Amino acid sequence: MSPPPYYLRGDINYDSHPTVEAVSKGVHTKKAVSIAALLGTMVAEASLPPIRVEDNLVATNGFDQNIFFIPHHRRDLLIDNLYIHAVPYPGLIVALKSASNKVVNVLLFTVTENRKEDLKISSSLYKMPFPNTDDSGAVCWGDSSVSQYSGMDWQSVLTEFFGSRFNGDLIKKASKAHPDDSREMLIELTGKQEYPVNDLVASSSFTPLCRRPLG
Repeated sequence: MSPPPYYLRGDINYDSHPTVEAVSKGVHTKKAVSIAALLGTMVAEASLPPIRVEDNLVATNGFDQNIFFIPHHRRDLLIDNLYIHAVPYPGLIVALKSASNKVVNVLLFTVTENRKEDLKISSSLYKMPFPNTDDSGAVCWGDSSVSQYSGMDWQSVLTEFFGSRFNGDLIKKASKAHPDDSREMLIELTGKQEYPVNDLVASSSFTPLCRRPLG
């Protein structure tokens, strides 16, 4: 196998891609929606690894596209006018595209793995079980902005995301237990230690990182 046009950090292994079944106009198709598919959108524009190596870094093209893994954790959230404490979220994949070292695109997904060492090139990507995010990994930022952050600053991007007020946009089909409103699942999990990964919904599509700027 020829080397990929990006650099992998940690113990990510190559193996077969998982597939999810999608239905469009009555036609059933299967498409790979995995870390491998996400990596396949990265454009090799430099041949050097990043100067600043992050423990959370999963892959980079050495220039303007970086993918991070964030272990499961808990956050306080503001949902509409309700402030809820210590809501768990599963492991996250944060993909950042930058221009002039400033973020121009963000994709957010979840994974079932709890450690970066457990990720594989075929690890499936799941929808964020939060409002204001869609099946493709794109985020509806509303009045928030992340364009002031560098292409390596996933911490500030996530702080902006979790610190925003979540509303009723894009709340469906992101939780198996509450398919009509993912906010109900988040409220139900207040104070729990971990997000139940069997509740996650597989992502059936994603937006190539290099094609969709923030707008």
